[in-house]
Amino acid sequence: MKKIFIYLALFFVVLIIIFVFLFKDEKTEINENLPVLESVQEKSIVEKYIRENVKTIVPEEPVLGGSWYVTLVEVNSSTKTGMMTYEDGHIQGNKNFSYTINGDEVKIILESKQ
Repeated sequence: MKKIFIYLALFFVVLIIIFVFLFKDEKTEINENLPVLESVQEKSIVEKYIRENVKTIVPEEPVLGGSWYVTLVEVNSSTKTGMMTYEDGHIQGNKNFSYTINGDEVKIILESKQ
């Protein structure tokens, strides 16, 4: 009878240790993925801002009554830079940019041609 209690106690101890290690690994994975999630969120914020504000970001005027719209935005959150392609239905342009985010405010700085 005492052997059954010892085996049951040992079984529960092993079971608890397994659960502790399983949950510990899941928390570590979640914490390791936080920078990736923040990066994706930052890219999304910058891309949305550019798409909504392309008319004020691009310094050239569209031609023949068109208006600018974005066809491609690439954002590198680690260097805070990117590239955008835009057009008005008649002409197309590309701009490299850097950006800053301060709270809800996004600021796009176009790269000057040299």
